[in-house]
Amino acid sequence: MSAGETNYPDHGDSPQLLLRRADIALDMARRHRYTHQRYLEGQDEHHLRQLTLIRDLQDAVSNGELWMAYQPKVNAMTGRVNQCEALMRWRHPSLGFIPPDEFIGLAERSGSIRMLSQWMLANVCAQLHAWKQQGYHLSIAVNLSASDVVDRQLSVHLTSLFERYQLNPAQLSIEVTESAVMQDVDAAMSTLLELNQLGLSIAIDDYGTGYSSLAQIKRLPVSELKIDKSFVLAIDSQKMI
Repeated sequence: MSAGETNYPDHGDSPQLLLRRADIALDMARRHRYTHQRYLEGQDEHHLRQLTLIRDLQDAVSNGELWMAYQPKVNAMTGRVNQCEALMRWRHPSLGFIPPDEFIGLAERSGSIRMLSQWMLANVCAQLHAWKQQGYHLSIAVNLSASDVVDRQLSVHLTSLFERYQLNPAQLSIEVTESAVMQDVDAAMSTLLELNQLGLSIAIDDYGTGYSSLAQIKRLPVSELKIDKSFVLAIDSQKMI
Protein backbone atom coordinates (compact mmCIF):
# COMPACT_ATOMS: atom_id res chain seq x y z
CA MET A 1 0.00 0.00 0.00
CA SER A 2 1.38 3.39 -1.06
CA ALA A 3 0.16 6.95 -0.62
CA GLY A 4 0.88 10.25 -2.37
CA GLU A 5 0.58 13.50 -0.40
CA THR A 6 -0.13 17.08 -1.44
CA ASN A 7 -0.78 20.11 0.77
CA TYR A 8 -2.89 23.22 0.19
CA PRO A 9 -1.78 25.87 -0.69
CA ASP A 10 1.86 24.77 -1.07
CA HIS A 11 1.18 22.35 -3.93
CA GLY A 12 -1.80 23.97 -5.61
CA ASP A 13 -4.81 26.20 -5.16
CA SER A 14 -7.46 24.01 -6.81
CA PRO A 15 -8.79 20.50 -6.14
CA GLN A 16 -7.90 19.40 -9.69
CA LEU A 17 -4.26 20.48 -9.38
CA LEU A 18 -3.88 18.97 -5.92
CA LEU A 19 -5.33 15.64 -7.06
CA ARG A 20 -3.14 15.52 -10.16
CA ARG A 21 -0.02 16.19 -8.12
CA ALA A 22 -1.10 13.64 -5.52
CA ASP A 23 -1.32 11.08 -8.35
CA ILE A 24 2.19 12.02 -9.47
CA ALA A 25 3.50 11.56 -5.92
CA LEU A 26 1.64 8.23 -5.65
CA ASP A 27 3.17 7.03 -8.93
CA MET A 28 6.65 7.79 -7.62
CA ALA A 29 5.91 6.01 -4.33
CA ARG A 30 4.79 2.90 -6.20
CA ARG A 31 7.77 2.88 -8.56
CA HIS A 32 10.25 3.19 -5.69
CA ARG A 33 8.19 0.91 -3.42
CA TYR A 34 7.75 3.61 -0.80
CA THR A 35 4.76 3.56 1.53
CA HIS A 36 4.51 7.36 1.33
CA GLN A 37 5.74 10.10 -0.99
CA ARG A 38 5.14 13.83 -0.63
CA TYR A 39 4.87 15.84 -3.86
CA LEU A 40 8.14 17.59 -4.73
CA GLU A 41 8.53 20.72 -6.81
CA GLY A 42 9.49 19.90 -10.39
CA GLN A 43 7.79 16.52 -10.47
CA ASP A 44 5.19 17.90 -12.91
CA GLU A 45 7.88 18.55 -15.52
CA HIS A 46 9.53 15.20 -14.86
CA HIS A 47 6.19 13.40 -15.13
CA LEU A 48 5.34 15.21 -18.39
CA ARG A 49 8.73 14.26 -19.86
CA GLN A 50 8.15 10.61 -18.96
CA LEU A 51 4.70 10.62 -20.56
CA THR A 52 6.14 12.21 -23.71
CA LEU A 53 8.93 9.63 -23.95
CA ILE A 54 6.57 6.70 -23.34
CA ARG A 55 4.25 7.97 -26.08
CA ASP A 56 7.00 8.74 -28.62
CA LEU A 57 8.86 5.49 -27.97
CA GLN A 58 6.05 3.67 -29.79
CA ASP A 59 7.09 5.33 -33.07
CA ALA A 60 10.85 5.54 -32.47
CA VAL A 61 11.54 2.32 -34.39
CA SER A 62 9.43 3.15 -37.45
CA ASN A 63 10.79 6.72 -37.52
CA GLY A 64 14.41 5.53 -37.58
CA GLU A 65 15.31 7.31 -34.34
CA LEU A 66 17.05 4.30 -32.75
CA TRP A 67 20.47 2.93 -33.61
CA MET A 68 22.97 0.46 -32.17
CA ALA A 69 26.43 1.44 -30.97
CA TYR A 70 29.06 -1.28 -30.62
CA GLN A 71 31.57 -1.05 -27.79
CA PRO A 72 34.61 -3.25 -28.46
CA LYS A 73 35.94 -5.72 -25.90
CA VAL A 74 39.70 -6.08 -26.17
CA ASN A 75 41.59 -9.22 -25.17
CA ALA A 76 44.23 -7.94 -22.74
CA MET A 77 46.60 -10.78 -23.66
CA THR A 78 46.52 -10.33 -27.43
CA GLY A 79 45.30 -6.76 -27.86
CA ARG A 80 42.73 -7.94 -30.38
CA VAL A 81 39.01 -7.20 -30.43
CA ASN A 82 37.09 -10.45 -30.29
CA GLN A 83 33.69 -9.25 -29.14
CA CYS A 84 31.53 -6.12 -29.03
CA GLU A 85 28.77 -5.12 -26.66
CA ALA A 86 25.62 -3.83 -28.35
CA LEU A 87 24.26 -0.61 -26.85
CA MET A 88 20.92 0.88 -27.91
CA ARG A 89 20.76 4.65 -28.50
CA TRP A 90 17.82 7.02 -29.08
CA ARG A 91 17.83 10.53 -30.48
CA HIS A 92 14.42 12.09 -29.89
CA PRO A 93 13.35 14.55 -32.63
CA SER A 94 12.73 17.41 -30.17
CA LEU A 95 14.35 16.36 -26.86
CA GLY A 96 17.64 15.21 -28.37
CA PHE A 97 19.72 12.33 -27.04
CA ILE A 98 17.85 10.28 -24.43
CA PRO A 99 20.08 8.27 -22.05
CA PRO A 100 19.40 4.52 -22.22
CA ASP A 101 19.09 4.40 -18.43
CA GLU A 102 16.05 6.64 -18.85
CA PHE A 103 14.18 5.20 -21.83
CA ILE A 104 14.85 1.50 -21.16
CA GLY A 105 13.22 1.79 -17.76
CA LEU A 106 10.23 3.59 -19.29
CA ALA A 107 9.96 0.89 -21.97
CA GLU A 108 9.83 -1.79 -19.27
CA ARG A 109 7.14 0.09 -17.33
CA SER A 110 5.00 0.78 -20.40
CA GLY A 111 5.24 -2.67 -21.98
CA SER A 112 7.31 -1.53 -24.98
CA ILE A 113 10.47 -3.37 -24.00
CA ARG A 114 9.70 -6.50 -26.03
CA MET A 115 9.28 -4.41 -29.18
CA LEU A 116 12.67 -2.77 -28.56
CA SER A 117 14.33 -6.10 -27.81
CA GLN A 118 13.08 -7.67 -31.02
CA TRP A 119 14.26 -4.66 -33.02
CA MET A 120 17.66 -4.82 -31.29
CA LEU A 121 18.13 -8.56 -31.89
CA ALA A 122 17.24 -8.23 -35.58
CA ASN A 123 19.67 -5.34 -36.03
CA VAL A 124 22.47 -7.11 -34.17
CA CYS A 125 22.05 -10.26 -36.28
CA ALA A 126 22.03 -8.16 -39.46
CA GLN A 127 25.26 -6.48 -38.32
CA LEU A 128 26.92 -9.83 -37.59
CA HIS A 129 25.95 -11.00 -41.07
CA ALA A 130 27.37 -7.82 -42.65
CA TRP A 131 30.66 -8.19 -40.76
CA LYS A 132 30.87 -11.85 -41.78
CA GLN A 133 30.46 -10.84 -45.43
CA GLN A 134 33.37 -8.43 -44.99
CA GLY A 135 35.59 -11.12 -43.45
CA TYR A 136 35.26 -10.04 -39.80
CA HIS A 137 34.42 -12.89 -37.44
CA LEU A 138 33.24 -11.29 -34.21
CA SER A 139 30.64 -12.02 -31.58
CA ILE A 140 28.24 -9.56 -29.99
CA ALA A 141 26.91 -9.39 -26.43
CA VAL A 142 23.36 -8.07 -25.97
CA ASN A 143 21.52 -7.06 -22.82
CA LEU A 144 18.11 -8.56 -22.10
CA SER A 145 15.47 -7.18 -19.75
CA ALA A 146 13.47 -8.97 -17.07
CA SER A 147 10.57 -9.29 -19.55
CA ASP A 148 12.84 -10.91 -22.14
CA VAL A 149 14.17 -13.62 -19.84
CA VAL A 150 10.68 -14.89 -19.07
CA ASP A 151 9.57 -14.80 -22.73
CA ARG A 152 8.97 -18.43 -23.74
CA GLN A 153 9.12 -17.45 -27.44
CA LEU A 154 12.57 -15.89 -27.23
CA SER A 155 14.47 -19.00 -28.32
CA VAL A 156 12.07 -19.49 -31.25
CA HIS A 157 12.57 -15.88 -32.34
CA LEU A 158 16.35 -16.17 -32.11
CA THR A 159 16.40 -19.45 -34.04
CA SER A 160 14.50 -17.73 -36.85
CA LEU A 161 17.03 -14.86 -36.91
CA PHE A 162 19.99 -17.24 -36.97
CA GLU A 163 18.52 -19.04 -39.96
CA ARG A 164 17.68 -15.82 -41.81
CA TYR A 165 21.17 -14.35 -41.39
CA GLN A 166 23.07 -17.67 -41.57
CA LEU A 167 24.70 -17.20 -38.17
CA ASN A 168 26.25 -19.55 -35.66
CA PRO A 169 24.46 -19.06 -32.28
CA ALA A 170 27.91 -18.92 -30.64
CA GLN A 171 28.32 -15.48 -32.28
CA LEU A 172 25.74 -14.05 -29.86
CA SER A 173 26.04 -13.90 -26.09
CA ILE A 174 23.38 -12.85 -23.65
CA GLU A 175 23.83 -10.54 -20.68
CA VAL A 176 21.09 -10.23 -18.07
CA THR A 177 21.22 -8.39 -14.77
CA GLU A 178 21.11 -10.25 -11.50
CA SER A 179 17.95 -8.37 -10.44
CA ALA A 180 16.15 -9.36 -13.66
CA VAL A 181 16.87 -13.05 -13.05
CA MET A 182 15.80 -12.86 -9.42
CA GLN A 183 12.34 -11.49 -10.30
CA ASP A 184 11.30 -14.99 -11.40
CA VAL A 185 14.16 -17.45 -11.02
CA ASP A 186 12.30 -20.50 -12.31
CA ALA A 187 10.99 -18.79 -15.46
CA ALA A 188 14.36 -17.17 -16.11
CA MET A 189 16.15 -20.48 -15.66
CA SER A 190 13.84 -22.15 -18.19
CA THR A 191 14.47 -19.45 -20.81
CA LEU A 192 18.21 -19.27 -20.21
CA LEU A 193 18.52 -23.06 -20.43
CA GLU A 194 16.82 -22.97 -23.84
CA LEU A 195 19.19 -20.23 -25.03
CA ASN A 196 22.19 -22.12 -23.72
CA GLN A 197 21.06 -25.27 -25.53
CA LEU A 198 20.94 -23.23 -28.74
CA GLY A 199 24.62 -22.48 -28.26
CA LEU A 200 24.52 -18.96 -26.77
CA SER A 201 26.80 -18.06 -23.86
CA ILE A 202 25.20 -16.30 -20.90
CA ALA A 203 26.58 -13.71 -18.48
CA ILE A 204 25.09 -12.25 -15.31
CA ASP A 205 25.60 -8.48 -15.29
CA ASP A 206 25.79 -6.18 -12.24
CA TYR A 207 26.40 -9.18 -10.00
CA GLY A 208 26.43 -8.33 -6.30
CA THR A 209 23.66 -5.70 -6.35
CA GLY A 210 20.75 -8.10 -5.83
CA TYR A 211 19.81 -10.73 -3.31
CA SER A 212 20.94 -13.86 -5.08
CA SER A 213 23.45 -16.30 -3.71
CA LEU A 214 26.11 -18.29 -5.51
CA ALA A 215 23.94 -21.36 -4.92
CA GLN A 216 21.12 -19.76 -6.93
CA ILE A 217 23.44 -18.62 -9.71
CA LYS A 218 24.92 -22.13 -9.84
CA ARG A 219 21.54 -23.41 -11.02
CA LEU A 220 21.74 -21.22 -14.13
CA PRO A 221 23.73 -22.03 -17.29
CA VAL A 222 26.02 -19.04 -16.70
CA SER A 223 29.54 -18.85 -18.12
CA GLU A 224 30.45 -15.38 -16.83
CA LEU A 225 29.75 -13.15 -13.82
CA LYS A 226 30.27 -9.42 -14.33
CA ILE A 227 30.89 -7.85 -10.92
CA ASP A 228 29.04 -4.58 -10.37
CA LYS A 229 31.22 -1.48 -10.69
CA SER A 230 30.45 -0.43 -7.10
CA PHE A 231 32.78 -3.22 -5.95
CA VAL A 232 35.75 -2.15 -8.04
CA LEU A 233 35.56 1.66 -8.09
CA ALA A 234 38.55 3.13 -6.24
CA ILE A 235 39.81 -0.39 -5.50
CA ASP A 236 43.39 0.87 -5.79
CA SER A 237 42.87 3.30 -2.93
CA GLN A 238 40.74 1.19 -0.58
CA LYS A 239 42.28 -0.42 2.46
CA MET A 240 41.73 -4.07 3.22
CA ILE A 241 40.19 -4.71 6.64
